[in-house]
Amino acid sequence: MACWCAVTAYIVVTGIGFLARFLQGRWKTMQVIERVDPKR
Repeated sequence: MACWCAVTAYIVVTGIGFLARFLQGRWKTMQVIERVDPKR
């Protein structure tokens, strides 16, 4: 039973961490795909 509690706590803490990073909003300015110069 303790194993399930540890796994559940890990998932919850990881989810809160990802939510905090998402709410910071830095992902809005990240550029994943580089723009290609049409003159090349």
